Amino acid sequence: MTPQALAAKMTEHMKNALSRLSPSSSKEYNLPVSLRTACEELVSGGKETARLVAITNVAGCSVNPEIRPDLLQAQAGGVDFRSLYKKSTRPTLIDLAEKAEVKWTPSADPYVSNPYREHQIDEDWVARRGNKLPGANSLHQIVSSVRREPDLAFAVLIELFGLEIKRLQSAKITYRIPPKLTVPVLGRMLSAWLNDGTGGKRLESASVALLRYVGTTLGDKWSEVISHHVNDPTPYDAMCMRKSKAHTLVEVKDQPLTKDFVTNLADQMVEAGASRGMLLTRARWLPEAQDRKEIEKYIQDRAVLGLRIEIVSVDEALIYWLALLDTDDESLPDFLSSLTKELDQHGELADRVALANTLREL
Repeated sequence: MTPQALAAKMTEHMKNALSRLSPSSSKEYNLPVSLRTACEELVSGGKETARLVAITNVAGCSVNPEIRPDLLQAQAGGVDFRSLYKKSTRPTLIDLAEKAEVKWTPSADPYVSNPYREHQIDEDWVARRGNKLPGANSLHQIVSSVRREPDLAFAVLIELFGLEIKRLQSAKITYRIPPKLTVPVLGRMLSAWLNDGTGGKRLESASVALLRYVGTTLGDKWSEVISHHVNDPTPYDAMCMRKSKAHTLVEVKDQPLTKDFVTNLADQMVEAGASRGMLLTRARWLPEAQDRKEIEKYIQDRAVLGLRIEIVSVDEALIYWLALLDTDDESLPDFLSSLTKELDQHGELADRVALANTLREL
């Protein structure tokens, strides 16, 4: 079977699985309790990439029992799951989210993550990845079970889709945005929300919303801000456009800034044709004195070449930029609305729920 035919067949199997969903699907298809539990734990607490890999690999095995769902690489005897995901799983899930009226853009390429660049999902893989990859053990249980009993693949696929639909339904969140806000109150609220998050996902969403609001409110900066899902492998976090041309390239960092980050940003600016660049971070990760001196010298040298780079503390920007944007009672609530829209489109459920809960406490 050609890769194109396999992708088409997987899409067909996925649609078939979705059409057979019922409240008692897993019992109807005699799915073992241990396997149902693994699926539930993966979807409820596993990282998105692990969930997407599970659906794709199991779907491949449901089409062809000879395909091993535990093998991640073609050179290890598996198939090119990376391409199959893009051609079958992702379009199916995007369509599923649209029908559920939930904004969800699955990762463009989960297999680009380091855990899925290895040859095989086995016990050693779990031992290496389990501490940093939520759902690693559940994913291993699922693909191992399907490998041993390929006849279970279709039932597992139905179970995973059923759980994903429940997750999407729970993702319908209402944000209670106050009709009036002050800059200090909003600043404290957003700082608390950022402090409570893990990784840079919340920081990225807040930064994109801030840039988008600055561009539309102050005017003559940029006409559009292009962003993407927080787990997307795109080498930059946001692109501020002016009349369809790249204006400012943005990177958001949740770790101590080094010269390497600035160098990488400059290289991306050249590739994208952007004359401006921003590194957005938090105050705690601004460069130390020695690093700052080296970075400032590098930024000065790039400016001579027409590349203007700024390092911006989001903590300070939230206070000073929002103060400039606070022109009437609607300004700050409008900014919060911009943040919730970015989260709904590109954020993760846990971060959206946390913001909704934080807003309820205002």
